[in-house]
Amino acid sequence: MKITLLKKGFVKYKSLELLALARNVLSKVNEPEGFQNEIQSITIPNLMPGYGDVKQLTDDYEQAIIAYENKGKLEKVIRDNKRAELENALRLWAMQIEVFANGDLEILINSGFDINKEPIPVPNPGAPIDFKVVSTNAGELILTVRKTKGVTGVQFELNMKGDPNIMVCTQSNNKCVMRDLQRGVYYECKAAYITKDHHKIYSEIISCVVK
Repeated sequence: MKITLLKKGFVKYKSLELLALARNVLSKVNEPEGFQNEIQSITIPNLMPGYGDVKQLTDDYEQAIIAYENKGKLEKVIRDNKRAELENALRLWAMQIEVFANGDLEILINSGFDINKEPIPVPNPGAPIDFKVVSTNAGELILTVRKTKGVTGVQFELNMKGDPNIMVCTQSNNKCVMRDLQRGVYYECKAAYITKDHHKIYSEIISCVVK
């Protein structure tokens, strides 16, 4: 079962976006008594760093953003340092909230943090699509399938009709050329999609005579 997690990487947040996130979290997590919104607020025991510390880091970062406007390199260094301190504190909070929530989506949503989007699972590709076998040159067979999502590779297999010895051709693409085959002989061919979890999904067998 997949567990919903909070975003703990803040690199892509612009300065004001990170500031808004911090303010939102402060409004919903461990607010001092008398300021709590009972519907939205959550209380996490022993949360570190403390509420006052994170609020101070947020205020300091806001002041550093303002100070950097139209200023020089020193102000930029100060702003970046304050951002790093705030990011680290928020990351620690997010990890502790995840542990406390233990998968409870309502707690995670009410924490004020952004939720990581769960990856959309790639559907099972099914049997190889448009599997074809042709012989265009003497002693040669060309085996092809159509590319599709969820496939990391294709395995082609063939053997002379009635012969148990199987020749294998594994490719990252959708084509395999087998040469030096016996002319005038029927070969039984099949293809398999190889999925990300290393399963193989086979096609029907196709018989083809080699020119």
